[in-house]
Amino acid sequence: MKSILLLTRVTVTILSFQSIPFLAQNTKSNLKEIKSVYLSDSEKLNSVNFLLKAIPYKYSLQGDAIEKFDAIFPFLEEKQKKRMISNDDEDFQKMWDDLIEENGQPADGDFSALYDSTVLTSDYLKSNIDFCYNLKQEKSWLKIISNSNFNQYVIPYRVGTERLETQWRQSLYNHYNNIKKSSKPRQEAFEKTKNTDLLTFASDLQYEIRRRVSTNRTMWAYPFDIPVSKMEQGRQGACKHLVNYTTAVMRANGIPCTADFTLLWANNRSGHKWNVLFKEDGSSLPFDAATFPLGVNFDDRKIAKVYREQFLPSVEFSIPVEDEVPNYLYDPCWKDVTKEYVSVSDIVLKVPSELSKKKYLLIGTFDNQAWQPQFYAITINGEVKFREIGRNNVYIGMYLNDGEIKTFGDPFLLDSTGNIRYLSSTSSLESVKLTRKYPCTSFTSEFMKNMVGATFSASNSLDFKGEKTLYTVEKKPAFFETAKITPDVKYRYYSYTTADKKKSYVAEIEFYDENGVKQNVLPLKIDSNVSLKKICDGDLNTYYWGKDNERIIFDFGKPVQISNIKYCPRSDSNFIVENDIYELCIWKNGVWEAVGKKKANSSIVEFENVPKNSLMLLHNLTKGQEERIFTYENENQVWY
Repeated sequence: MKSILLLTRVTVTILSFQSIPFLAQNTKSNLKEIKSVYLSDSEKLNSVNFLLKAIPYKYSLQGDAIEKFDAIFPFLEEKQKKRMISNDDEDFQKMWDDLIEENGQPADGDFSALYDSTVLTSDYLKSNIDFCYNLKQEKSWLKIISNSNFNQYVIPYRVGTERLETQWRQSLYNHYNNIKKSSKPRQEAFEKTKNTDLLTFASDLQYEIRRRVSTNRTMWAYPFDIPVSKMEQGRQGACKHLVNYTTAVMRANGIPCTADFTLLWANNRSGHKWNVLFKEDGSSLPFDAATFPLGVNFDDRKIAKVYREQFLPSVEFSIPVEDEVPNYLYDPCWKDVTKEYVSVSDIVLKVPSELSKKKYLLIGTFDNQAWQPQFYAITINGEVKFREIGRNNVYIGMYLNDGEIKTFGDPFLLDSTGNIRYLSSTSSLESVKLTRKYPCTSFTSEFMKNMVGATFSASNSLDFKGEKTLYTVEKKPAFFETAKITPDVKYRYYSYTTADKKKSYVAEIEFYDENGVKQNVLPLKIDSNVSLKKICDGDLNTYYWGKDNERIIFDFGKPVQISNIKYCPRSDSNFIVENDIYELCIWKNGVWEAVGKKKANSSIVEFENVPKNSLMLLHNLTKGQEERIFTYENENQVWY
């Protein structure tokens, strides 16, 4: 019965929808008395009808595979009490590994769906509805928002497929509606706004959520939704768990809230899930779970599709042909909201004659290693139309055949204006000068910029009296840089000093004498600070993380003359590394075709006779894994 897809940041659980008609009939029989309770209250009756329509699609996952792993929550609780838990806690990882060894992976264990229609009672729904309508009297904004948003994003009695609990709303309301602030003025401000100012109250809730729960790397391996009581107990989770918990907290306190997500970024191998709340006018505010302030960071990320979790399925949804569309691409409770985030276009592709019998085709993006489907559409009269696709991305047509996903046609760029340019190699050739195999992200760039303003100095006195400044880093290092030194005398001590109010994020520092010979020298104090060894370990992926305004001193034992200093900041090391071997590939006739292999002799690797208008991929055959597709435009790499 189960089919669980685990992405890096998004977990989607898919069950068969074929049993829904039977369950709908069963629901009417079990819960029909709830409607008679609210015959005189049209608003509540509307909410009842909304829930009854949704109930056939709702279920909890249950079974030994879930219950055996419940042991993680009291373990985490004890760690929390001792304030001894971290994002990558070794004790918790060991405990998890022991559970895996004993029980196997949780997603491979025995579990099944317990449909709400078979267990829900009228009393449970009545308690849920009455609680929400009491909130509506208490929170001023709930009197203004639309009935649709109130039903979709406040009324729901569950968030995901977590095990049902009776008091989750009351528990979360009791804590978060009564937050204790650090001072009397702040407490008075909170009490004044919690019933009248949606955004201020939501911000207060988010701040408290961030203090109360956090991400844990080990929990990425836990595929199931977590009930509120377990989340309150362990207070640790993966991104998805924190999003669901935040949704529950917001709804329990009258903030209309749900989750938006992308199954896969258009320019990355992972997906992401985040929260979104709705203001009085119906406009939305997306924000990352358990972060502060409210907001979401889309830096360096490109969007092909974004979906919103709805409680009531779309009436327009129809189940696609099972053997033509992967089941992780659809769900009746997903609403396409891509155009709320980026500019979109409809894409029409011609159906190849060999695929003319296919009812559905797919469209995909590259995930750093392979093409992966993003969306599906039905074929009509020899064409397939993919609606509202995010612009400024490279796509390719795809199809599912005997369980294998394949591509068709040439990849194409849907540019920022909505025009399509096919990336088909031409007979014209060009030389390309490449500096990276993967784009430098804003996150990495910040660490690299941290070196700007740092200085290399020299002295014959350990206290550096009368020191001579040899070189100042004036621009952000882009790779393993070289500073040419012309000292007037020999010096015994050389140093690297960070810029004012900046920490040391240094991957490597190398010194070369006047003959170009690398010097074997280590920083002082390396015995008391072993992480300093990372500066001279020859590994660009390790780095020293030091203090503000720190001076790192190198003692050569005697005065020496240095002609060059090579330095590299903390980075992703995806720039061209001297002496590494690189292979350039282009996409041609449905495969990646190698067009050249070279050993880099500088920070640039050049390939000749490359077909123009090609989609390219650069492999480092010496080391590394990250790589990204690009085109070559005006002598620059353009990443997608």
